[in-house]
Amino acid sequence: MSVMDVGLTRTVAEVARAPRLLVGSDFDGTLSPIVGDPDDARAVAGAVEALRRLASCPGVTVLVLSGRSLRELSVLLHGIEGVRLVGSHGAEHGDGAAPLTEAQERLRARLVLELARATATVPGARLERKPAGAAVHVRRASREDAVRLLGEVRRGPAGWPGVHATEGKEVLELSVVDIDKGRAFARLREVLDVDAAVFVGDDVTDENVFAVLGEGDLAVKVGPGRTRAGHRVGRPEDVVSLLATIAEVRGG
Repeated sequence: MSVMDVGLTRTVAEVARAPRLLVGSDFDGTLSPIVGDPDDARAVAGAVEALRRLASCPGVTVLVLSGRSLRELSVLLHGIEGVRLVGSHGAEHGDGAAPLTEAQERLRARLVLELARATATVPGARLERKPAGAAVHVRRASREDAVRLLGEVRRGPAGWPGVHATEGKEVLELSVVDIDKGRAFARLREVLDVDAAVFVGDDVTDENVFAVLGEGDLAVKVGPGRTRAGHRVGRPEDVVSLLATIAEVRGG
């Protein structure tokens, strides 16, 4: 489906005229293509400039809300200014992650140790350490190994008291902080007191944001798959066009 689909174009024209507008986006699969190794991800051409241009429009707050750490987001977006970055599905924002309690720190250390042990025996699996937990990536593992490893993690550490699991595309993240993208987005929206909101994402974790959007908002799914979003585009390059269109409507 083209980014200039008639229904989407009409909705963009309506939402973009809200006096106070919040525009949010995921990173991987939305501003960047999905790649085998997350370390190889790069924003598509024009994405950073589109975010910067939109953030310069009066009355617009721009947000990138990702499962990645806040530090990673800043590097991937070249230290972009004027755009709010929220990492670890909402656990990191502003100047960094909310401090963990001593009990949470001990649980996180135990969690990372166990996940490191489990992933070390699976070729292609990768453990990503995060401020509040860790994520197991299996995109490069064989399908048999991926199923076995994720099953082991779900039956084991994911069920520990105080651990919260978030399923994604070829990734399972475990955190000692109970947060998700939907709650993080809703909290920021309430603080900003905006009149309308836009969110663009591709992953199952983004469905939590789509779920908190309402009438007068715009939810856009990137790529195939079932979704709560009312509109869809095909690829990250279409997201850049979408962001540029919103900026144009606002005269940015």
